[in-house]
Amino acid sequence: MPARRFALVDLGSNSIRLVLLDRDRPFAAPLINEKSVVELGTGRAADGSLTTKRINAALNAFRHFKWLLHGLGVTEIHILATAAVREAPNASDLLLAVEALMGTRVQVLSGLEEARLCATGVMLACPGAEGLVADLGGGSLELALVRSGAVGPCISLPLGVLRLETLGLSRARTALTSAFEQIPWLQNLDAGDQLYLVGGTWRALARAHMAHKAYPLAVLHRYAVSTKSLRSYAEKIITCPTHRLDAMEPVSGPRRRKLPWAGLAVSCLIQTLSTERAVFSGAGLREGFSAKLLGRDDELTLPQVQRYDRAIRALIPDGGRFGTTAAHLYSWIEPLFDDEVDSLKDRRAQACQLFDFGWETHPSYRDVDIPSTVLHATALTQNHRDRTYLGLVLLLRHGGNHKDVKAHPWLKLLKLLTKKQRRHALVTGRALYLAHRVSRGIVPLIQATSLKVEDLRLVLQVHAQELMNIQTHYFPALTHLAEALALEPEVREVPL
Repeated sequence: MPARRFALVDLGSNSIRLVLLDRDRPFAAPLINEKSVVELGTGRAADGSLTTKRINAALNAFRHFKWLLHGLGVTEIHILATAAVREAPNASDLLLAVEALMGTRVQVLSGLEEARLCATGVMLACPGAEGLVADLGGGSLELALVRSGAVGPCISLPLGVLRLETLGLSRARTALTSAFEQIPWLQNLDAGDQLYLVGGTWRALARAHMAHKAYPLAVLHRYAVSTKSLRSYAEKIITCPTHRLDAMEPVSGPRRRKLPWAGLAVSCLIQTLSTERAVFSGAGLREGFSAKLLGRDDELTLPQVQRYDRAIRALIPDGGRFGTTAAHLYSWIEPLFDDEVDSLKDRRAQACQLFDFGWETHPSYRDVDIPSTVLHATALTQNHRDRTYLGLVLLLRHGGNHKDVKAHPWLKLLKLLTKKQRRHALVTGRALYLAHRVSRGIVPLIQATSLKVEDLRLVLQVHAQELMNIQTHYFPALTHLAEALALEPEVREVPL
């Protein structure tokens, strides 16, 4: 219903982006995600005024957005303006025209408001975030400290990509280094904190780095890299010849020439900090602003596991073909784990929720399409390690070969998991496959069996005579599960 939908427009210094969101699907990807690169902050007059050319380009983008929203009957529109607008003496020339065209007021954010909203967006999309959120835009760079689900001190620096470009390499490096050294609370960060990088140009840098490393998962959100490695790569990008920048296919054309300035900013920032890990976030200002509108503003007060569960349920809200079976499956495979830490229990619970995810997929493609869909799911806020865990479980749940890297290139990411985590995923995946062979996820049929480890044997206890007569349907799956546990398989009839 149109009344449940609202539009959010981010009027930035480099680009203008429209997203259309639905309150009934708070974890889903935007229904519309349109961007227009107008470089509003480029070529400004000596006093900082916006040029007529750029104002007209911005208005053309808004006319396009208005046309799209008109076709859908969307009337709730929120427009946020950042550095280029808040600093321009003639900002009213643009604001009045936009407000008349769109029929709504433009909210011009202060630098601190922008920093806080961006930090909130990162905390929503990266549960448990601790450290520094840095949002690099065209006109400004916002920094915010995040601790225990709360935003701490913030600052906005007039050192966005377009500003750095006008300064030139040497002056820009000096300006960045000097600005960072004068922020005392940056010294409060330690090696255990993380640096969260936000903004289109830093996302472009992440894409270039992923291509450079031949990273097998095309998910930018929560892509993590050591700060040492990132700074080394960034310094190379700074002096990269123009023809090599232009050849970087993973990066969109307009972003390629901005990569050296993104590299310079992150290199100088890392040099100032003690953090050892950088994480690229696909969420920021827009997600922070829309949190309350989507009913997600309470999430920061919830335990991390509950937040992950919410995202999982968004993928499969009805539980599957035969209703919710996750709790039954979780208990059914419990006897297979005798030294399970809480974090692995949580992952097993999430895997059980996804037991019947993608059941409509053609059987010939389930082992490929279902893990891939979860690995790339926009709704998930999990880091890449946890996505890999779920991907491995679902690959095995659907009978796939976890050693076939050629068919499943993302399996290279298993290096993100410890040996214990890999084994846990292997057992969980094969156990869920056995549950499928025995019951198809039908609760009374799950309850007609139970698992038991006894005297180096994995025993499938069956509580119905009918199951003893159809062992060919499930015994191979039991054998594979027993192999993962280094046990011998056995089927035993046991009355309830």
